Amino acid sequence: MSHNNIGSDYIQYAKDIAKAEKELMIVPRIRINLCYRNNDKLEILYTYDIKRKDRERWAWVINWRRAKLICENPRRHIITTESHYDKNSGLDYGFNSCLYRLISLKGQIAKQEKNIQEYIKANADNMFFDEKNDPKLLKIQAKLEQKKANVSIAENILKEKVIEYQKQKNQ
Repeated sequence: MSHNNIGSDYIQYAKDIAKAEKELMIVPRIRINLCYRNNDKLEILYTYDIKRKDRERWAWVINWRRAKLICENPRRHIITTESHYDKNSGLDYGFNSCLYRLISLKGQIAKQEKNIQEYIKANADNMFFDEKNDPKLLKIQAKLEQKKANVSIAENILKEKVIEYQKQKNQ
């Protein structure tokens, strides 16, 4: 496998993830807290809530605010925390969150479907290729069906969490 292929695989995966985010109508945001540790508790001094795509654009403002807080509180260790979430559902969007897992599964499905199409296209000229009985293709299709079932389960879990979040928000 060439290094070019590795990069293009990553780019394709990023596109698949972006497509899944769009399908799920996810609005990714970042909550950035500037805080210090007081015993075992974090005391928040300032919070930014920005779009994920604006993170780099606003980095200088966040760094400036952190420097200002350090000057105002020289004996405290000022730290920066980030939490990613979806604006529409309010759910956490970290790497082990149910939202990220669902998006990842949808991205994997798109990749698997593309692999199936490429495999069929590559074997189109092979007169011994039987699309309905090819063991490799059947195995890939079985895995695809399992991933689709996993997406269904993940979507149900996500719906329950959104309902729970909405109830908490309305209280």
